[in-house]
Amino acid sequence: LRPDLMKPYPSRNLNQNQRIFNYRLSRARRVVENAFGILANRFRVFRTTIGLDPDKVVAIVFATLCLHNFLRQQRSDAYIPPGYVDSEDANHQLVSGTWRSEGALQSVSANRARNPSVEAKKQRDVLVQYFVSPAGRISWQDNMV
Repeated sequence: LRPDLMKPYPSRNLNQNQRIFNYRLSRARRVVENAFGILANRFRVFRTTIGLDPDKVVAIVFATLCLHNFLRQQRSDAYIPPGYVDSEDANHQLVSGTWRSEGALQSVSANRARNPSVEAKKQRDVLVQYFVSPAGRISWQDNMV
């Protein structure tokens, strides 16, 4: 847990607001997984660690994102066919996209800090309050937890 990297609350003895936070965080993670899953399946350079200088990695990322955006605009159904990305059904239940079965990403070992900073905990609490505020709430989020 860092101010710029959120983790869900541990799943024991959560209050309603913490359960909502965990749910909303999982939805955001799914968006990131879809985006990266598409890129990794279309551009195999993303399937493993890129052993280049950071400046070159940035150039590769930008180039593939430009190609991705171009292909989405020009050949959307051929590039990302229906059902390719994760979606939700009418009851907001996850329907896994076919990209998940097209090729495995290599596992990268995580750096697991066990003691989150006070600043990171405060940031998570700010997000909890936002997700239950009138500005940040989703009408059906209480039904999902």
